Amino acid sequence: MAEYIDITLDISEEEFSGVQVKCIAADLEISRSEDKFAHIICRNVPEGSFVQAENGKLVAEVKRPKVTDMIFKNPFKASSCRISLPAKQYDSFTADIAMGNSSICDVGCDSAEINSGSGNLNISRTAALKDMRINSGAGQVIMDNTECGELKIKTGAGNITVNDVNIRNETNIEGGAGDITIDRLESGMLRIRSGTGNIRAKGTASGLDIQGGIGNTRFEGSVCGDIDVRGGIGNIDLVLDEKSRSEHRLKTTHGIGKVNIEYI
Repeated sequence: MAEYIDITLDISEEEFSGVQVKCIAADLEISRSEDKFAHIICRNVPEGSFVQAENGKLVAEVKRPKVTDMIFKNPFKASSCRISLPAKQYDSFTADIAMGNSSICDVGCDSAEINSGSGNLNISRTAALKDMRINSGAGQVIMDNTECGELKIKTGAGNITVNDVNIRNETNIEGGAGDITIDRLESGMLRIRSGTGNIRAKGTASGLDIQGGIGNTRFEGSVCGDIDVRGGIGNIDLVLDEKSRSEHRLKTTHGIGKVNIEYI
């Protein structure tokens, strides 16, 4: 009996309204299908792995490989899971990746939760009407061209890069060790927490709450509410438009470093 198998399957969009993916040690790729079927291709996945539609969900699970295979990786036997989803609004989207790189693109859903233990995570052209929650242990998190009602990103170690994102309510980003870079953001309240690493954010927000640890902090853009920026070791630079000069509170505190506030 083979220890590793391939899975090739097509499932009609009529059979599921939610997506649930679990990969113990495999690269994951989610993209958009060109028709009304989900197309699944899994290569070199451990026996017992499966893909099926059950209880209104598309469920894909890649089982844990042998410990020796995880330690002594053979590039010719790398496990991968590729899923192309039909273009429709899903009730929920959940992805749990223990080890492996992940790319998630062109997904529309009400709520999304993505958990990555070790590996890089790339999310693009994805929308979650209610909320999107991302947890990463170790690895880069890159988000581009995404919309959602509320966004939460939490990482242990790795850079966080967010570009061209529209968040109707609150954005909450928490990084342990690594730079946090945000560009072209439109959001309600923006909250950022960082342990070690530089923070650089650019965009518009209804309020700003930043707490930096070790590293420089810089925000450029417009804030129509209270601004509270706290730093440990590093400079604080705020470059705000004139609309941000209002009756709202602006407060900065820091340990070691300079504070510069400029209105343009």
